[in-house]
Amino acid sequence: MKKSVALVMPVRNEATSVVQTLTAVLASSRLPDEIIIADGMSTDNTADLIRKFPNQGIPIRVVANPSIFAGGGRNRAIAESSSEIILLADFGNKIDVHWIENMVRPFEEDDSIDVVAGWFKPLIENDFQHCMASIHYYESYSLDRFTEEQKQALVPSAIIPGGLSVGITKKLWERVGGFPEWLKKGQDKMFSRKAHALGAKAVIGWDAWIYHHIRSSPKEVFNQLYYYGKGNGQMRYISPHFIKLAGFYGILTLLLLGGLISWVFPIAA
Repeated sequence: MKKSVALVMPVRNEATSVVQTLTAVLASSRLPDEIIIADGMSTDNTADLIRKFPNQGIPIRVVANPSIFAGGGRNRAIAESSSEIILLADFGNKIDVHWIENMVRPFEEDDSIDVVAGWFKPLIENDFQHCMASIHYYESYSLDRFTEEQKQALVPSAIIPGGLSVGITKKLWERVGGFPEWLKKGQDKMFSRKAHALGAKAVIGWDAWIYHHIRSSPKEVFNQLYYYGKGNGQMRYISPHFIKLAGFYGILTLLLLGGLISWVFPIAA
């Protein structure tokens, strides 16, 4: 049975991404019934550009997010929505033309599903981003080369998606009590952990893709790791992915420091 769909995206100071983001949405094989964008008090003209964007008959609303953080923005946007299915994406990422269609299909085929976890493909423009994508997102970067058996082996016993490419029912959002607004990073994972604890049924949408920008400098990568690490600590949860990255960068740092002893260590790094 066909269900109503809202696309929800938090945004802050992304004026340069407005055209690419909304053009991709409105080129979708299935359009959402409404687009609600939560503006985290942008200091540029992001909100004005969104309001003026040609909407092709699909309502595009901008709601204020005084909390600034994505969790508060998602809550305010979802509260404004009248749709049954909420698709969550980060503004600035480009959705695949079939993403909405493929994300919604499981909900319409099975009324018992509460969560659909989509995937993302890294957007690569240079060698540095290639290295970062290979280290941070190997499975997503390589998924096109995986067999069906290898894909199934990636499915964890508990599906705990982030907010990058995910669909939820509005009823689940109400049951969980919304996204935590006190977390700067990691609030999407905490929402998913609470949903899992409440017995939410989650599936993976293997054919639902978003194209995700990759950090393009060491400073941006450091800030990403720092804030997500801090978010993990604040919610008392250290993910296996974070442990893997901590091990990688820890070994790399030790090898570089080993250069004080021998030139062999930096070469190994």
